[in-house]
Amino acid sequence: MENSLTQARSHSHHFHFHTNCFTKTIHTETKSSKNKTIFFFFKPSSKFQSLTTQARLASSIHPLSPPPPSTNHAVWDSKHTTLLVEAYHVHRGLGILLRKLDSIDGDPLRILTEDGDWPKEYFWAVVKFLKNASRFSEILQVFDMWKNIEKSRISELNYNKIISLLVEGGMMEGAMSTLQEMKIHGLKPSLDTYNPIIHGFSREGKFGEALCFLDEMKEFDLEPDTETYDGLIRAYGKFKMYDEFGKCVKKMELDGCPPDHITYNILVQEYSHGGVLERMEKLYQRMILKRMRLQSSTLIAMLDAYTTFGMVEKMEMFYRKLLNSKTRLDDDLIRKVAEVYIKNYMFSRLEDLGLDLRLAFGESDLVWCLRLLSYACLLSRKGMDIIVQEMQDAKVH
Repeated sequence: MENSLTQARSHSHHFHFHTNCFTKTIHTETKSSKNKTIFFFFKPSSKFQSLTTQARLASSIHPLSPPPPSTNHAVWDSKHTTLLVEAYHVHRGLGILLRKLDSIDGDPLRILTEDGDWPKEYFWAVVKFLKNASRFSEILQVFDMWKNIEKSRISELNYNKIISLLVEGGMMEGAMSTLQEMKIHGLKPSLDTYNPIIHGFSREGKFGEALCFLDEMKEFDLEPDTETYDGLIRAYGKFKMYDEFGKCVKKMELDGCPPDHITYNILVQEYSHGGVLERMEKLYQRMILKRMRLQSSTLIAMLDAYTTFGMVEKMEMFYRKLLNSKTRLDDDLIRKVAEVYIKNYMFSRLEDLGLDLRLAFGESDLVWCLRLLSYACLLSRKGMDIIVQEMQDAKVH
């Protein structure tokens, strides 16, 4: 019995280390029937945790319970060990590859040539690294080399990902050449191909090119969706082309994809940013009548518009809506609200503003400043002394 308890404690101790992803203890039976203890050390990476969790769930074997009669314990242990070792080598190999890329002479084409090939996990990790480093021109080069190593990589999915990344980096010419190459390979473009291109040209103000690709979609029997038009609307707003909003909405309806709540939120936001308050309020009321969901970003945009024009009553109404929804406001926007109160000699509202923010989100330097400023504007030394005493009690500098 004492030996059994000792073994159970040993198993429990080993399992504790395993679940924390720092060590894995594996017992293997040798010819001399003696147990060897082998430790594999890993960094606590999310990928490692995921693999070990999957292995544990797949096996359905509790570490304190014997394996099912139909399962060979040694075989299971060997497979589990192999999975852990493979995860370790993948993680280690990827780390080495990324360090090479981050070096002074980290040319991905040279590294790929030296390595011979990369699995898809490595390739997309390299692409992500190049994207984060704003090395978009190298993404297309390394994709060309990688896909030519294995022809099955010439797929619609891979091309769409690359086109989207190139558009994100502002490389529209590269995206166009990739689209043409995609067609040469006999791959049919989809919405995931055209939407980024249309949005990319729109963001640059090249609406003629964007609309040409909108028409080209029909050649492939593709109909634009709400996402296609939402990107166009944002671009029209960026260039203050508000008259195009109505045309865009009508075209959406004619194409059989009427604007949804996301489209309406975008329209209200863009009108807010442009200070087109009458149209903004009209669309807002329509959303209320249709019981469409209002995004917090839309309410923030409307609050910002009302503070810009110093419309106190409407500003306070939307401020309350955001406060009730527990939406955290940017400090700059809070300062704009405070400035409206100051310009209108509503100094006591600064104290209310500070207390509301403290109740909703806790104390901050800005909250103390608002409260102190309130009494300073009111020329109340007693009030300032009270706030200073509260700050000292809260050990605030």
